[in-house]
Amino acid sequence: MLASLYGPLVAVLTLGRAGSLRAATLAAAGVGPGDDVLDVGCATGQLTGAARAAVGEDARVTGLDASAAMLDRARARTGRAEFVQGEAQRLPFPTASFDVVVLSLVLHYLDREQAAAALAEARRVLRPGGRAVVVDFARAGSAAGHVRAHLMLHGRAAATAPDHAALLTASGLTDVRAAPCPVKALAITRGTAER
Repeated sequence: MLASLYGPLVAVLTLGRAGSLRAATLAAAGVGPGDDVLDVGCATGQLTGAARAAVGEDARVTGLDASAAMLDRARARTGRAEFVQGEAQRLPFPTASFDVVVLSLVLHYLDREQAAAALAEARRVLRPGGRAVVVDFARAGSAAGHVRAHLMLHGRAAATAPDHAALLTASGLTDVRAAPCPVKALAITRGTAER
């Protein structure tokens, strides 16, 4: 996907609720001043920028994406954040580096084994008491929902919200639960690293 089209596409696919989705994601993660945040699959850095604004000057905010073009656009639009090229399944960070790890609209690109590896890596880089949040497609409840999910997912099947919870639990996270999501086609699921 062209990096220049990513932001407008997200705006259309969320029916104009992209800003509300970012706010709900950060609220689910409990992002606040001083939190070090990793945005896995950051694309053009919109969520990374929102996290940067929420944590204050002394905290570290890092966006990671596999696409160099997305990262170039993210660097141009988001100041005071670090951007790193890499894969969700092999995070290039030390163990216990972050207070929050967010994987927003990432898991549907991965098969179940890759998604499990990505969440195991998210758990590894979380500090005790840290939070991981997954935002991705929910189970489509109607025929129209199935068509929309099919189009949004480029013809691939979506991991459903219950799969997200199971994957978070299997990665070793606890207190796994759903959070309110302003976009009907998506689900937000959160887990916590044990202290």
